[in-house]
Amino acid sequence: MPHASLWVLLAIPVLVGAVHFAAGSADDPSQPSRSARYVEPSEQLIVEIYVQDVKQSAAFYERIGFNVIRRDHDFVELGWETSRLYLEQIPGQPAPPKTPVANIRIMVPDVDRYWKQCGELKLPVIKPIADRYYGLRDFTVVSPDGVGLRLASKLSKR
Repeated sequence: MPHASLWVLLAIPVLVGAVHFAAGSADDPSQPSRSARYVEPSEQLIVEIYVQDVKQSAAFYERIGFNVIRRDHDFVELGWETSRLYLEQIPGQPAPPKTPVANIRIMVPDVDRYWKQCGELKLPVIKPIADRYYGLRDFTVVSPDGVGLRLASKLSKR
């Protein structure tokens, strides 16, 4: 069974399918259009990670470059440009898995700068920096809660 804190990451495809299902279809004009927005894109599909220590986890994300938008007792809302990431401390949260089952991709203009910064911070690397066949230069580090963060820049077209 996957780690409990990663269920939200695994459920996203199911939720997306449910949203499309609930939005109706072009065959049924009585249903709302699939393109109709309920909320702004920056408010949709926000990942919330259940953590053991919200202060430690928030500090990790801040070191990478996230901004703290809101901090409550056991909850932190983080931002990266217009995207959001939520952290919630859950009592009795089990230890993270040894191998991450998901990662969050963060597009940056200079991935080499972030690679150097993560090295200086001695963050655990699970995939070193390299130019990838899919058109990105990227690397992946792992958070204290076992979630991979893949920082990436587009490769220039030659």
